[in-house]
Amino acid sequence: MLDVIGTTVLTAVIAVNLNAIIVTMPLSATEKLTTVTIAGLWIGFAIALANTGVYASPATPPAIGIVAATSVLAVGAVAWLSPRARAALMYIPLPLVIGLNAARIAPGAFMVLLAVQGRLSGPFPQFAGWGDVTVGVIAIPLMIATARNLSRHRGAVLAWNALGTLDLISAAALGVLSAPGSPLQIFGGSIGSIAITSLPWSNIPTLIVPFYLIMHGVIFARLAGARGCSASSIVVAVQLPVDNGNSGDTLHCVVALSPEMRLNRVILRRWETIASVSGSSSRLSRRAAAPDQNTAGR
Repeated sequence: MLDVIGTTVLTAVIAVNLNAIIVTMPLSATEKLTTVTIAGLWIGFAIALANTGVYASPATPPAIGIVAATSVLAVGAVAWLSPRARAALMYIPLPLVIGLNAARIAPGAFMVLLAVQGRLSGPFPQFAGWGDVTVGVIAIPLMIATARNLSRHRGAVLAWNALGTLDLISAAALGVLSAPGSPLQIFGGSIGSIAITSLPWSNIPTLIVPFYLIMHGVIFARLAGARGCSASSIVVAVQLPVDNGNSGDTLHCVVALSPEMRLNRVILRRWETIASVSGSSSRLSRRAAAPDQNTAGR
């Protein structure tokens, strides 16, 4: 019965997370369709591998770890190489990214329940399970607080984000060290983390954990970018390519009139243009810039 409930709930968590992120990203219909297709294929691939039983193999490095790391590294590489992809990730509202972590309560609770049933053992289910529950519970009030005033709660977000990242990394490490038959096994005896290698529970380390690791990375990047943005009305921080004589990209803050305001593509392009111009305006003296501003005002 727990497997049936787990399949239903974990599938819902994956679907909600994926849809929430893609819907809010400033992409064209074609780009969104492409993103959904790639994500869907990857999800299918991860589930298909679980059906083959390869995750239960005691090989080193473990296949389940390779699958989890591949998705994180792939998204990181795309964000590093593509300014547009990087801007799309940075556009996602920060309260939403934080709030999605509330869904971590579900996989965390399942880990604890699997331990109660004797299907997981050692420190792995306790640390990973209660860690996810703790991070998920804290995410709810923190989401509400950041939606009201991000600058006032920046320190709290940073601390929570570090805790959430550490929780995922430590859970992954304990899972590897608890894998039965693995030369790296230290904990768990004959049971250890064996339940995590089969469906539906394998979706936690292969699909859910990588998603939240990526989101934690986005939060770290947003906080680093927001350091130079003092206005409380700032809801978006995007990295845009700017040809200002320097190599690389420059971080700009896009200001919206209210959190509910959704910028269409035309308005967004105008903001990008304003940000690009402001990035190079330091070359001009105020006297030289004044006539252009007066002309723009007329």
